[in-house]
Amino acid sequence: MSSGSGVRTVGVALVVVALLAGLGAWNYQRNLRAERASPGATPFRGYSDADLAALRGAYEAEIATLRTEYDAASKRRAAVRPTQGVGEGIAEFERVRRSSERVRDAGQELAAQEKRVQEIAAEQARRARTGSEIALHVRRLTGLELPL
Repeated sequence: MSSGSGVRTVGVALVVVALLAGLGAWNYQRNLRAERASPGATPFRGYSDADLAALRGAYEAEIATLRTEYDAASKRRAAVRPTQGVGEGIAEFERVRRSSERVRDAGQELAAQEKRVQEIAAEQARRARTGSEIALHVRRLTGLELPL
């Protein structure tokens, strides 16, 4: 083998490697953009696994507290008291409305916290499906699912 053909072979190999690296980088970015734009994207993607577990525990503790408050508020619903005049009737209406609003607000807060826990659980399930970080990067680079 002459030195000219060896240089040519190395040159061709470098061009092929550069081409493969460029295509891999392009494919990685394309798959990453598609991942981020997918409807399954959750707001908790940037959190570490430990932070997600801690956050889920905190939300579940808060849900227990909110559920107790909601149950207590819903049991003490305001009963309408008989009134004599229009002024007393308006005041009674406002009292009952405020009491009902407290129950409704407690229920909305409870539902919002439960939705957050569901989003965290969905993110944890997604991470369990994708496997290790290496498998995630290989999938982004090649589009292939590897069981790592």
